[in-house]
Amino acid sequence: MTLKKSKRAGAKREPCEELRTFALSFPDAYEEFPWGHCAIKVNKKIFVTLGGEDGALSMSRPGATMRTRSNNTPRWIPAFLIPLGAVSAVALVSIAAAPKAPREIIAFEEAELFFEQNATDGDLGLHFKVDGEDSSRLGLVGPNNRVLVDVKVKGNLGQVIGLTELFSESAEPSFDDLPADEFMALFEPGEYRFFGRTLGGDTAEGVATLTHDMPGEAVLIAPLEDEEVDPTEDLELMWELVDDPAPPESVIECYEVVVEKDMDDERLRVFSIFMLPTDTSVRVPAEFFEAGKDYKVEILAQETSGNRTAIEVPFTTE
Repeated sequence: MTLKKSKRAGAKREPCEELRTFALSFPDAYEEFPWGHCAIKVNKKIFVTLGGEDGALSMSRPGATMRTRSNNTPRWIPAFLIPLGAVSAVALVSIAAAPKAPREIIAFEEAELFFEQNATDGDLGLHFKVDGEDSSRLGLVGPNNRVLVDVKVKGNLGQVIGLTELFSESAEPSFDDLPADEFMALFEPGEYRFFGRTLGGDTAEGVATLTHDMPGEAVLIAPLEDEEVDPTEDLELMWELVDDPAPPESVIECYEVVVEKDMDDERLRVFSIFMLPTDTSVRVPAEFFEAGKDYKVEILAQETSGNRTAIEVPFTTE
């Protein structure tokens, strides 16, 4: 592609350096990305996007995507909307870029994305977690190539220390305000890609598969709702097994059982354990309980892709 020449253009520098030099006069219009690409917005309508295996110069409209290959693996890269500031027009540059050495790709240690439903309260939320090396940038891109999360770490935290883990959950609107199927429809099933830039300059990546397979709710047999139990004896919690949502792709993989005192008690104590998908009971030691206190038991059924459904049942001690 041949565009107008700029005096800043050179023929032998690596692609992002070339565009970086060209953009010195327009810093608000320039951006570099963790996966080794760079871009500049020009004329308020067009992106010049530079990078990839062959260092090619290409152009796309805002919000479009470009496909590149890294280590012979197809990757879809979103074209970000870069603020232009006061720039009304810039000269375009013709670049003869040399091939770019592939950047090292580091896999995140954890990359999770799942729905969590509270059947008792009647609400649903989206949760995600990513964990890896110290990073100055972490983000999440959906199957439609739109960026859902883009966290840039600033100052000494971003330049010296970095983030290693990011966990967050969405708001949880009630089913009266937003039914579960409408909530999930906002996030199409498929592969969601986490990305990051480490302090060492490497790219970090991870993939999580989001599904709409939701477990049913567990049924607690004991204790019953608002039942009074003896705090001097061990308490046996019992529940019914939850059916697999969509076997064989989606089956119940485990139960998480949580018992905690009322949140208003400043000396909050929590009993938490993961159980096998075939387990239907667990014993909570008497040492955990205090007399005359309000408690809550929560049972979460988790299926193959990580989606969870919880129930909550209150009880008290004598």
